[in-house]
Amino acid sequence: MIHLQQLEMKNFMPFKGINHLAFPDSSSNRNVLLVFGDNMRGKTSILNAIRWCFYGKALNRNMRPYPILSIINKVSASEKDWTCEVKIKYETESA
Repeated sequence: MIHLQQLEMKNFMPFKGINHLAFPDSSSNRNVLLVFGDNMRGKTSILNAIRWCFYGKALNRNMRPYPILSIINKVSASEKDWTCEVKIKYETESA
């Protein structure tokens, strides 16, 4: 079993600069993370960051892969910062 601990995104899709998301500790009774917000605010991009990190692709609403240049934050790219990174910190547990 894999327990996600932290997600770090740099210039990934709508997230400019470095952004962190800490996942709840699986040992506590508060081990559920809810992500909510208005449409077009980055909720699906968080899922795509996880997908990108583990599987090397991000999918659009039609389940088709985004072109690589669509993944880099547009504002960062216009500022000549083409760096795009996703890191996941996790732990594994034997079943």
